[in-house]
Amino acid sequence: MLDSIKDFQVFKSIYETLSLTESSEVFNTSPATMSKKLAAIEREVGEQLFYRSTRSISPTQYGHDLYSQTLNFLEKYHELFDEEQLSSIPKGNLRITISASLYRGMFVEIINEFINKYPQITLDLNLSDQVVDIVDKGFDIALRVSDLPDSNLMCVRLADSTRVVCASKEYIKLHGKPVKPSDLKDHNCLILNNERVWKFKKDKKKVPVVVKGNIKTNYGDLVVDYLKRDQGIAYVAKWHITSELKNRSVVPLLTSYEPETNPSIFIVFPYVKKVPARTRIFIDFLKEKFKI
Repeated sequence: MLDSIKDFQVFKSIYETLSLTESSEVFNTSPATMSKKLAAIEREVGEQLFYRSTRSISPTQYGHDLYSQTLNFLEKYHELFDEEQLSSIPKGNLRITISASLYRGMFVEIINEFINKYPQITLDLNLSDQVVDIVDKGFDIALRVSDLPDSNLMCVRLADSTRVVCASKEYIKLHGKPVKPSDLKDHNCLILNNERVWKFKKDKKKVPVVVKGNIKTNYGDLVVDYLKRDQGIAYVAKWHITSELKNRSVVPLLTSYEPETNPSIFIVFPYVKKVPARTRIFIDFLKEKFKI
C-alpha cells in the first residue's frame, strides 16, 4: 500500500488530470520525474494503475478502485490534521496563561523571540498568579511552577525552579547574616504563599525551620519588592532575582544548604485528539530554548 501522503496526492493528481505534464506542474517537477514516481507507486502497490500510450494515459480497474480508497484516506487525514497544520506557515490565536512573576523573570525575551519568528501566530497572554482551569477557561497552554501538575493534563517539564535564601546588603548590615537555618527564627522573613516552614537539606539530612515575619503574600513580585527595600529575608526562585544577584544588591545566604526540594517549570496543556500546529510549534520552541 502507499506509504506516504505525497504518494496518495501524486496518484490522485494523475488520476484526475490524466496527464503527467499537468501533474508535474502541480508538484513543481518534470514529466519524466512524475513518470518515474508513478512507476515507483505501481511497484509499491504491486499493480498497474494506468494504461499508457505515447499520447494518453487511462486508469486500470485497480486504478479506479485505488482512487476511491485514496479519496476516503485523504478525507480522514484532513479531519485529523486541519488546514493550518498542512500549511507551511503556522497561524492562529494561541491563548497562554502564566504568572506575572514567571513571565517577567524568565519568559519576556523568549516569547518576544517567538513573536518575531512566527508573526502569523497571535498570542493572547493572561498574566495571573492564580492557577487557572485551562480547559474551563479555554486556554491552549499554561506555564507553571509546580511540584506535580494536574494528572488530567498533558505536561512537559522545562527546568528546575531552583530557590535561594537571600537578603539585601543593607538588611544584612542592619541585622546580621544567618549562618544556619535555625538562625532564621531571629529574622524577619518575607513569607510567600503562606509557607511558614522553610525546608533545607545538608549531607542528605532534612533541616526544616519555622519562620515568622510581618509580611506575607501570594504575589512573588511583592516579596522581591520588599526584599530590595531591606525589609527581610526571602526564599525565592533564582529566576525571580536574576538582575539583583548579578548586580549584587541581593546576597545569597545559607549557601552550604540546599532546598529540600525544588519545584519545576512546566508547560501544561489539555488532552486533545490533535494538538494544533501553533500549540505544537510553541512547545517545540520552548523545548529548544531550554535544551530538552
